[in-house]
Amino acid sequence: MIALSDLDLRDVGESRYNCSCPFPGCNSKPTSFGIKIDDDGNGGTYNCFKCNRKGRIVYLKEKGDNLFLLEPGETLNGHTYQSLPYRPVQKKEKSFDPPPDDIAQLLADVVSIYQKQYAGSEGFEYLKARGLTKEGEPNSPVGVGYVPGGYLLKNAGLNLELLESLNLVWSRSDPFAKKKVGLDKMWKRVILPYQWQEKITSLHGRTIQAEHPMPHLYTPCHVRIDKDRPEVHWVRGVYNEEALKQERFMIVEGALDALGATITGQKNVIAIGGVSNKTALFTRIRENQVVHVCLDTDQAGNSAWEEFKEKLGDRAIKVSVPGGFKDWADYAKDRYETRLKAVNRKLGRA
Repeated sequence: MIALSDLDLRDVGESRYNCSCPFPGCNSKPTSFGIKIDDDGNGGTYNCFKCNRKGRIVYLKEKGDNLFLLEPGETLNGHTYQSLPYRPVQKKEKSFDPPPDDIAQLLADVVSIYQKQYAGSEGFEYLKARGLTKEGEPNSPVGVGYVPGGYLLKNAGLNLELLESLNLVWSRSDPFAKKKVGLDKMWKRVILPYQWQEKITSLHGRTIQAEHPMPHLYTPCHVRIDKDRPEVHWVRGVYNEEALKQERFMIVEGALDALGATITGQKNVIAIGGVSNKTALFTRIRENQVVHVCLDTDQAGNSAWEEFKEKLGDRAIKVSVPGGFKDWADYAKDRYETRLKAVNRKLGRA
């Protein structure tokens, strides 16, 4: 049994992660071991594309509220998982539309509730320590929310069934919920809303807790409103959609990177939530717009850059993070810590 918190995971969006294969004797590349977490965050599947090990991931409350990879042949609660088949990720319908009005309104109500919790919260202090807030502005960055815990959404009288379907509260059908039904599921997370055509489409929850096995949670972009109708799918959207109206804008992968780039002087920065969402973005880029592309320098990021260059030609400009940093969030944090050290030296605190 291997804890996810012991792995060096790379978030590739939509609750999917990559890393090197943790099983002995494989020695795979850092992107060869794929992990897909279920929408409810309580399990998932894994697949190594080198050694072909495939299996399940389970949530175990008795082992520190962690997620664990079950090794082939491992027995848990009297059941051997050797024969349990790998559940391949089913491709969802591609949609470039925002969610239905009732879901968009629910998400907007959720964002409004969580934004009221942000000023002076632990979430604000977390972003401040990473250099992502403006000095003297307790609501900085604008539009960010925070989930302190509790039953905020349930107590607000929002549609509990839709909240459960969107993985925002503990579900009545969840075997791990017990007495937590209706409890806010993104507790102790900073909330960053994604939009499309001026509608809220998805929420990105970034935990403020160190070494959390699931640092990022996203609300799903599909839901079955009732059992007699097929699932409804919609586009992931972008963070800071307003920047799409400008003649020039920059795209990065994660919302925290967008905050980092903005706080360090970049203008009109959009996060696309992973390179898999670039296709929808192409439908919104106008002929006169120039796009500064700053994606991760891995295989997926490099491949996406080639696609931007092919589609936009000279209007696509490749940008790198200053100082050789991995992303804008790390750059902003380093800049903040450097300035803080300089102030402390001046005040004789060093």
